[in-house]
Amino acid sequence: MAQLTASAGISAHPGVPAPSQWLFVVAGAAGLVGYLIPAVRRVGYPYELSFFEGSTVEVTGRLLDGLSLYGPPSAQFTPWPYPPLYFWVTSAVADLMGLSLPALRWVSFVASIVVLVLVGVVARRLTGSTAVAVLAAGLYAATYRVAGAWADTARVDSLLLALLMAAVVVAMRARTWWGGVAVGLLVVAAFLTKQNAAIAAAPMLVALVVRRPRVGAVAAAVAVVGGVGSVVVGEVVTDGWYAPYVVSQLLGHDARLQWLAYLPVVDVLAPFALIVVAVVVTAYRHRAGLLARRPHRLTDEEVVVAGAVIGLLLAALAGRLHDGGSANVAMPAHLATALMLAVALGRLVSSGLVGRAEQWIIGTLVLGNVLLLQFWLIGIVPTSADRAAGDAFIAALAELPGPVVVASHPHYARLAGGSPAASTIPVVDLLDTRSTKARNSLIEQLPWTLDGVNTLVVDNEATSYLFGPALDRDFTLVDEALITGEDFIPVTDVPVRPTRVYVRTTELAR
Repeated sequence: MAQLTASAGISAHPGVPAPSQWLFVVAGAAGLVGYLIPAVRRVGYPYELSFFEGSTVEVTGRLLDGLSLYGPPSAQFTPWPYPPLYFWVTSAVADLMGLSLPALRWVSFVASIVVLVLVGVVARRLTGSTAVAVLAAGLYAATYRVAGAWADTARVDSLLLALLMAAVVVAMRARTWWGGVAVGLLVVAAFLTKQNAAIAAAPMLVALVVRRPRVGAVAAAVAVVGGVGSVVVGEVVTDGWYAPYVVSQLLGHDARLQWLAYLPVVDVLAPFALIVVAVVVTAYRHRAGLLARRPHRLTDEEVVVAGAVIGLLLAALAGRLHDGGSANVAMPAHLATALMLAVALGRLVSSGLVGRAEQWIIGTLVLGNVLLLQFWLIGIVPTSADRAAGDAFIAALAELPGPVVVASHPHYARLAGGSPAASTIPVVDLLDTRSTKARNSLIEQLPWTLDGVNTLVVDNEATSYLFGPALDRDFTLVDEALITGEDFIPVTDVPVRPTRVYVRTTELAR
């Protein structure tokens, strides 16, 4: 993006011609509507949109109960390898709304709206065009489904991106050391939401140091001291159990180098293929005119945004290479690419080199690309049959001999009137890392005892080994398919649901 605009000598605040302006607005609006309608319909669904959501709710529940998020792993609770900020926010919301999946989703949904607004703010500041701002927001919104439809789920990702984009907006405007403090604090907040914020923010901070040394030095110092300090404080207040999860566990996972090409091909080029073609072909057709213009010296703001784009792409790449990453790791790459392409399109069509007919072709390709992405939206909103099946499942759980443990979905046990136990999701993730204090402590406890448990509900046999021979010795499989049919299967990510029911054999004799 920077090279294209620099060689073109295009004004930082051009006027986008009418044909492109209207087509950009229509395309952007289509992307926004394609996200907002299903997200609004999903946010109030009381059951899991993704198989991990119930586990996330129970992390928030610990804060409401006054318990620590970090400590030795156990059958009652095994921590997730995330910093605490998202859970601090969700616990505040849950304190008002009640502990539920919708309460956590509202945090993510509102954060996703903030991301859309801020990417538009950045695009408009770079181009002076409201149409380009709408397009940038719409292009990112259109990637909702290809990124796994995680933006509105009970996950940290949208809050992370909202804080990072806020840091970018503040950095673009910052001229004093107070501005540097604000940038640094936003980066620290993002790091306290998800660790890859450090990767995402680093190039932007470097750009700020180079172009505005006083602002950049303060921002970088606050970010580094705040990030390192948060780990030190976390270690102190948790008696040494913070870093084993938040630092060591993630660093101990294997790298998947075979996915190295996945980011540029699948995450960047594939979702935006028609738009990339439009930009490349247009720039090539008018290369003589673009190169003949007086080179445009990059502004401080453009350099800062370029650093942010690089950082977002690097964060997405790190997620792809990290063993255990899922479709959500592409969200930073989609955000960066949407911003790059929108600004590049705005600069091209406002250069005076692109004719009216060509503008219509470019705009049609952009709109076509957005509409193609909408086909992925089919089937991501739970139906009334899903809700009814969920209600019946919770009612069935309540009738089983208690205490009941729902291995990968602890929130369902709470909804049925019981007490949640440790989710097997963070347990398996911890076992997949290399030797750490937390992993070693977990292994020493396995297999977990089922003392005091009368009913165990699992998705399948894959995690049965966690409970050892006691499961076969003391329990009887009474139902291999507690839920039948195709309803109540999470519509996002892994399509698994709790089905296999084991009841303590002595309870069956009563």
